[in-house]
Amino acid sequence: MNRYILIPEDTVRVLPPEDGADAAIEIFCSRTVIYFEIPQIRDVCLMHNVLTNRGRVDALCFTAADRLLERGQMVLVPTDRADYMAFLEALRAYAPESLDFSKEADYIPESCDHNGHHHG
Repeated sequence: MNRYILIPEDTVRVLPPEDGADAAIEIFCSRTVIYFEIPQIRDVCLMHNVLTNRGRVDALCFTAADRLLERGQMVLVPTDRADYMAFLEALRAYAPESLDFSKEADYIPESCDHNGHHHG
């Protein structure tokens, strides 16, 4: 499963359902656009102590398969982003009732980046 922590330059927004399509999350990172259909989100929680380029922060974490490649992704949206509250409110508005937004967990960094580099 890929793991991605949004950086300040990334944009994230919730797209409402339209023309029979489910609500989705759209992420622009660099020159890439990633879509996640909100009903396909498997899990959501608040991760503590996520290491970002601005230090350690909490981040909303969700796991889902992206719409294009259908690969499992873990996406972390830091709570210190200016657009975080608007994103969270929109996500909650379209999320299935089965998603539990009250879950919390401690962030565990990857010990291997799958490119031959191991982190201690």
